[in-house]
Amino acid sequence: MQDHQYSNVYQIGGTTIYVVAPQITDEERKERLEEIKRQIWLIWMNMISKQ
Repeated sequence: MQDHQYSNVYQIGGTTIYVVAPQITDEERKERLEEIKRQIWLIWMNMISKQ
């Protein structure tokens, strides 16, 4: 079994939630952020055009 480095661990009642952050490069992080920005812009423009 692979040993993970947990970013966060949450306890909710009797449940334990382990959050494992993706291991990505700074370049990939920037690309993902730019894609998120692009999608937000497209959604915004779509909302404006429907008004």
